[in-house]
Amino acid sequence: PVFIYTRGFILLLNLVWWMACDTVKWVRESPLAVQHSLVMTNLFSLILMFASYDAVAFSDNATYREMMISAHDGFRAPEDQSIILNFVLAYYLLIGLHKSRFFPLMTFLPLSFLLVGWARIYRMTISEKMKWEDSFSYQGEFLLMLQTMMNLSVAHDEEQASRASFKAEYAVRETNARTEKILDTLMPPLVVEQIRSRPPNTPLPSHQYRHATIAQSDLCGFTQLSATKKPTEVVKYMGDLFGLFDDLTDVHGVYKVETVGDAYIAGMAEQPLTRDNSPYHVILFGLDMVRAVED
Repeated sequence: PVFIYTRGFILLLNLVWWMACDTVKWVRESPLAVQHSLVMTNLFSLILMFASYDAVAFSDNATYREMMISAHDGFRAPEDQSIILNFVLAYYLLIGLHKSRFFPLMTFLPLSFLLVGWARIYRMTISEKMKWEDSFSYQGEFLLMLQTMMNLSVAHDEEQASRASFKAEYAVRETNARTEKILDTLMPPLVVEQIRSRPPNTPLPSHQYRHATIAQSDLCGFTQLSATKKPTEVVKYMGDLFGLFDDLTDVHGVYKVETVGDAYIAGMAEQPLTRDNSPYHVILFGLDMVRAVED
């Protein structure tokens, strides 16, 4: 019954996780909590596996050897060698089945010490008269600890590689975002869309505009103003004023061409410079520029 119940419960746990991956929203939205839950599930599964029949009887166990009845004389391999391989393989698979971060996986290290030394711990803490020897032979203990250390090493290397890959991808995304922002600032939106849609290594497009309406501002007395104020004050004043003009270009759908000194140049033309070509909106933009300066 122990064998059936423990193995059946392990299968049930894995079946629940398999179904939850497709149906439970929490699994997709909480990856960190899911990783910790998977590690705890695997730890519990290994303990159940160890308690089942093929994890109880191992080579080099005096009680097990006394219970065995030899079918013939002479040398023969212990009948539980396949059982050892079964558990070792299951241990390896359960540790590496779900990719996890290095530190949550460190919990398997004390579990390994507990599995290989549970009999010693029992004799030291509870009863020295216990007849059961350690479940693992010395070779089995070495193999189990070696597997644990190898899995931890692989998990550490994979996590470092994953972090480096994420940082590289994040840097590429940030660089692309900054590049896109610069393009959106320097070029008309429709021109940027054309550039993005063109195949790589193709010549950049050029456009001619037959009908265009341009508004250009020129601040009267700017030379005298700049002579009486500090450079930082002049820069701040022009930055605040041109910031107001930038807001007005968004209001009227006018494209900002450039700024030269105290001159602010913007206008409208046929596509792809602006979506609409309306001299009326350019005139309204110019009047709002005058009102912004007076305010």
